[in-house]
This record gives sequence, C-alpha cells and structure tokens, in this order.
Amino acid sequence: MKIGILGGGFDPLHLGHLWAAQQALEIAGLDNVWWVPYNKRNLDKIYDLRFTNYDKHIINYANNKQRLEMTGLAIRGHKNFKVLDTEIKRGGVSYTIDTIRELKKKYSQDEFFVIIGEDLVEELPKWKEHEYLKKMVNFCVVPRLEKKVSSGIIPEGIIPPRENLFLMSISSTAIRDCVKKGLPIRGMVGKGVENYIYKHGLYK
Repeated sequence: MKIGILGGGFDPLHLGHLWAAQQALEIAGLDNVWWVPYNKRNLDKIYDLRFTNYDKHIINYANNKQRLEMTGLAIRGHKNFKVLDTEIKRGGVSYTIDTIRELKKKYSQDEFFVIIGEDLVEELPKWKEHEYLKKMVNFCVVPRLEKKVSSGIIPEGIIPPRENLFLMSISSTAIRDCVKKGLPIRGMVGKGVENYIYKHGLYK
C-alpha cells in the first residue's frame, strides 16, 4: 500500500489540514494518510522559536492527550485517514527519520510518502539524516498560499504540487487567536473539534 505520513502539531487540526491530505491522496494516488501529532517536547521547541514568552503565557496550548483526541475527532468518518500516537509514545524530541524507521519495521511491504507544505521544501536539507530519508520515502509537496518555491528547488524524487490547485489559507495560529479574542472558528475546524475546544476551554 502507498501510505502518506502527515506530521504536525495539530493544535488544533483544521480544515486546511484535511484539504491538504485529501489532495495528497489524489496527487500521489495514496491508499491512506496517517496523521502523526508531534510530542509536546517538539511543540515546545517550535513555540520557543515562533512566539514570545508573553504569547506562550497567555495561550493555553493543548496537551498531548487533547491533540490526539482532537485529531481523532477531525478525521472521524474519513475511511482513508488514521491517527498514530507514535511520536507521543516515543517521547522526547522526535525526528521524521525516527518515525519512518519505526514504521518501516512494522510495515516493511508498504511504500511511504511524507506529506509536507511547500513552505518546508527549502528546509529539507536541515532535516536530520535528510539524504537517507529521501532514499527511504517519497515526498508529496502540497502548495501553500504563504510560500511559493520554484520547481527548480524541489529535490529529485519529490512529487511537485499540481498546478491550478485551489488552496485554503487556514492556520492553527489564527484559530487559537480567534478563540482567545472570542471570535467564531466555525468554518475553520470541524464541528467535533470546535465543540472540544470550547468544552475544554482551550486557547483562552
């Protein structure tokens, strides 16, 4: 089988994520997409880079359990989607190569595709063991409105984005900001995720 691996903070998983995964299924002819939420240690590292101490103090980020549950709610009803707790169970800081090695041991007969946004293409050379990773998996690049890279930058073996593809510009950061300000988030996340956020008082 051809399996797409989509990792992320998913804090929360939104409709843009679902759209990207569905496009990856079609672009690469995948059989399934497996969603892999980062362990919180990875998220802490990302938040340290992106946000000020003030930002981190005033926003109630979701923990591992909550992000897993929201991811499950978001993909409910999608027969080709499955959520994995691989990186959360492993703990610590995880890298894509670690997850792929683990999955390859369990599913040696399957072909894996790592799904990334177009904004990450130029960052690939910085990934841990990226040259070895490119030999182990294919990549599926999903177009992003915020970042556009020339086709010449896309490394060999990576599936380029389909031209004239409709794009959705939604971000988890924008959703958290809306909740913090008391603005509606309907239309950015599924109903199940929306209810979960309000029930658990997230991002206030």
